[in-house]
Amino acid sequence: MQAPNLVFKNIHVYEDGQELSHCGLAIEGNSIAYAGEMGGMSISEGAVQVDAAGWWAAPGLVDLQLNGGYGYYFSNDPARVRDVAIRLPEMGVTAFLPTLISEPIDSYPKKIRILQSAREGDGARVLGVHLEGPFLSREKPGAHPPSLLIDPVPEALARLQPLDAVKMVTLAPELPHGMQAIQWFVERGVVVSIGHSQCDLPQLAQAARLGASCATHLFNAMPPLNHREPGMVAAMLTGEEYRLGLIVDGIHVHPEMVKLVWKCRGARGIMLVSDAMGALGMPPGMYQIGEQDVVVDENSARLRDGKLAGSILRMDDAVRNMVEFSGCTRAEAVRMASTTPMEALGLDDRYGHVKTGYQADLVFFDEALRVQLVMIDGKTAFATPGAQARLAD
Repeated sequence: MQAPNLVFKNIHVYEDGQELSHCGLAIEGNSIAYAGEMGGMSISEGAVQVDAAGWWAAPGLVDLQLNGGYGYYFSNDPARVRDVAIRLPEMGVTAFLPTLISEPIDSYPKKIRILQSAREGDGARVLGVHLEGPFLSREKPGAHPPSLLIDPVPEALARLQPLDAVKMVTLAPELPHGMQAIQWFVERGVVVSIGHSQCDLPQLAQAARLGASCATHLFNAMPPLNHREPGMVAAMLTGEEYRLGLIVDGIHVHPEMVKLVWKCRGARGIMLVSDAMGALGMPPGMYQIGEQDVVVDENSARLRDGKLAGSILRMDDAVRNMVEFSGCTRAEAVRMASTTPMEALGLDDRYGHVKTGYQADLVFFDEALRVQLVMIDGKTAFATPGAQARLAD
């Protein structure tokens, strides 16, 4: 066997919600050649050895709901997706779903094709497209213009081509033809996420039976938790049918509610998402979401009427916030931003683990969960000056 290209000694590992100490990690080509106890790793002559004391290796972070960033918004300019992808590793992200919000149905095919063509290239992986709309409740539109929301009738579904580029769709199951649409998407390999909805408990249960498996930004754009009418939020907290997307910025969901979700569902039931828009990584100012003006300050993005319009949340901040708000371990928070999203997409047989044979899409943290090094396909995608010095020694 060819000698590993890169060997990390004395490294700690976040794997499947567990913290493993004093491990060895070997990267060969684009995959993990060894991950385990130091004593079980043989180091061949010629391998580059890195003393990784004080570092924690983890699966690369995954964002299933990213509307844009660094001044670009995918719904406005999908051709700039690679400009965003090249920057995402600095926050630990190695893969994402560029997300398109509600717009006229005939505008999707061109944008889907553009995003599909950008799947190859430097930076974070484009795993597919997330369509957050236009099949949303007009009573729960969030930042989506109600005039653009439509029912998922068969004629509309047929226009969403090329469908093999679409990995996830958010819809409201209570809409006319909603249940048929869930079945239609699931049969074609698209993950269905319930969101921007006010469906009742029987409708939510039926959606799950038809294959819906995720929730889009739990609590946001859905009826609130009510002790007399528990509704979809309570069912998602007490059941296990849905993996729950959660925006942990301290604004979209109060920290105490984040703790409640954690207590109910744990690391296997929660997916940290950013729902970030084009102002991610940009200074405060006025930005555009589709046809709407968005006011961005240091902490949030809002429409002119004060309604939240996505976020400016970094995924590494989401991981740190999850630890602070919920009391979960660092390893559990990392799982919610890496392994659980890959499980939701059915890609956890290649991604989302620090295991022998898995793709070498990795993020290396320091003790404070600050990103030090990111690798995609076994190649350095981001490194701090300190990490560059370690690799050069």
